[in-house]
Amino acid sequence: MATGQAAIVRAIERQRSVWGEVTPPFIEIQSVQFVSPDVALVDASQTQFGSVILKRTVPVILLMKLDGKEWRILSMRLFLRSPYPVASPLPDPK
Repeated sequence: MATGQAAIVRAIERQRSVWGEVTPPFIEIQSVQFVSPDVALVDASQTQFGSVILKRTVPVILLMKLDGKEWRILSMRLFLRSPYPVASPLPDPK
C-alpha cells in the first residue's frame, strides 16, 4: 500500500527484483511450413519460468528467411493472453 507519487514509485522499485526473477525465454518448435524454398513460417511456443509466474507459455509464430546458409528471423509474433476477460461484441443469445 502506498500513498502519494513518491511512495508509489518506491513501492514499484522495491518490486522490480521480484518481477525480474524469470528465466530467459526458450522456444519450442511445433511445426514448420515452407512458403518458398527460402521463407518459412514456424509455429512454436515460448516458455519462461519464474518465482512469481511459475510457468508462462505463449504461442509464437516466426517468419524465417534463408540468408546464405543460415536461417534468420524476420518477424516474431507473440500471442499474449490478457489477464482480464474480453467482452464479446455479440450479445448472448439466451
